[in-house]
Amino acid sequence: MILEAFPVTVERDSWDWLLYILSLVAATTAIVLFLPWALERRRRPETRFQWRFSPDGDPAHLAVWYNMFGHLASAGLTWNDVKIVPVPTVNDGVDALMQGRADVTQHALNSAKVREADAAIGVRHVSDDCSPEGDKRLRTAVPGYYPRRVKAGSVTAVLEDGCYVAYDTFFAAGKALPEAVVEAALKALWDNESQLAPIHPMLKEWTRDRAVGPDVTIPYHPGAIRFYKERGVWTPEMDEVQQRLLSANP
Repeated sequence: MILEAFPVTVERDSWDWLLYILSLVAATTAIVLFLPWALERRRRPETRFQWRFSPDGDPAHLAVWYNMFGHLASAGLTWNDVKIVPVPTVNDGVDALMQGRADVTQHALNSAKVREADAAIGVRHVSDDCSPEGDKRLRTAVPGYYPRRVKAGSVTAVLEDGCYVAYDTFFAAGKALPEAVVEAALKALWDNESQLAPIHPMLKEWTRDRAVGPDVTIPYHPGAIRFYKERGVWTPEMDEVQQRLLSANP
């Protein structure tokens, strides 16, 4: 079958012309804005466009940015003391290290990616400053962070005793959550402490003696405070911590 097109006349009103002009403007703006990024990505394939920015204005995964910021601060360094090699993920950072594009990167202790790098080229974790001064610099730079001592040989690529950035994990609850719900959740953990470790290695440290601590960055829920007071682990020091956090996060 042969199809033949018939001529059609299209009349445009003012609204059609307005939409046409707006589309043209939008397309031109997009080209102007994204062309520099596209050229940069062609020149440096490791770069990626990201909408989220770190506190100093550089594109970054914020959690990773703070981790590295803590490492630098512990040693008395800043971002101005290093040259940043942009990568999209922490795994890509290890790849950059293995490929010789970066001298230093970061990753979790004993992770599969670190074991891969160690098998490929041999790597070692660089210790933070274990001195009281280094401890203070780390805690001041990133509240909630603290140095954790790790023995040589206890995990892959830790070749000598040292200190490494650590931070706790918490239950987070909205202010409107009923106190009874918070207390019930905490009671389940408190009463079953011995059953937590087999669930996940990180839960080995979810112990009663570490249930309350001053290294927190958001206020405790009223239900949690009552629960911990009834069990004798809430101290006067924690009242001061709570008031300080409430003044910053009312």
